[in-house]
Amino acid sequence: MALFNDLKEKAAQAAAAAQTMAQNAQEARAEKKEQQAQLDQAVVEKALADAARNAMTIDIVTKEEMQFVHIKMDDTALKTEAGAMYYYRGNITMDASSGPGIGAALLTGESVRRPVYSGTGELILEPTYGQYTIFDVNGESWMINYGRYYASELSVVLGIRKNSLKTALFSGHGLYQTTASGQGKVILESDGPLEKIELVNDKLVVDGNFAIIWSASLDFKVEKATKGLLASALSGEGLVHTFSGTGVVYLCPAAKKLKSLTSKISNGFDSVMEKIKK
Repeated sequence: MALFNDLKEKAAQAAAAAQTMAQNAQEARAEKKEQQAQLDQAVVEKALADAARNAMTIDIVTKEEMQFVHIKMDDTALKTEAGAMYYYRGNITMDASSGPGIGAALLTGESVRRPVYSGTGELILEPTYGQYTIFDVNGESWMINYGRYYASELSVVLGIRKNSLKTALFSGHGLYQTTASGQGKVILESDGPLEKIELVNDKLVVDGNFAIIWSASLDFKVEKATKGLLASALSGEGLVHTFSGTGVVYLCPAAKKLKSLTSKISNGFDSVMEKIKK
């Protein structure tokens, strides 16, 4: 009996110790989370103060058929997608420790780490034959299409949102999508200029993955073009992307620059072939 009571007492002590350890770990996590939140808030406040004093300018420069992003920095910082940097000069440092975890990155299709460039100087991002757009988040929440995020001010809060399984499988957006909220500017990459469509308790149906960024308040789904599968197939539309509710959708309906470049290359090739034939 004494042995049983002794074991029972030791078990109670072990349970109490385990409970204390769990509580201490929970408190430590909460404290670390609070400290991180304070650091994040400090970063946002500095970014807003920098914006107020025009400490960073972002310009889209066009040369020939290409565009690139030119940033002038004065003790400021900018976050970019991995691999976006073309070159920089001046007293600028790069920190690649921020960004989503490996699991989230695999599901969103975005980079595991998003470098932060900070300091004073000039930062040039890689050129594209498509088009860059400087988008003001303006205190609202937005959903960004897969692969369209390029860079952002540190006052912009980036996150992820889960799509339904059907949307993930058939939309091309993946199970999770990048979100942007807060204040500041986001740089988006697209194949051409964006077209703004405003919805007020309305529904927008898009044949294809042409939406670049849209209000997070909108209900986004992938649906059949018509009620039946056979009818959808016969219509030639198949599955469509729908946006319902009140908000804004920015579409890139035509890759004008890429089409223009392709046409020039094709015409040049045809001209060379004609000369060879002669």
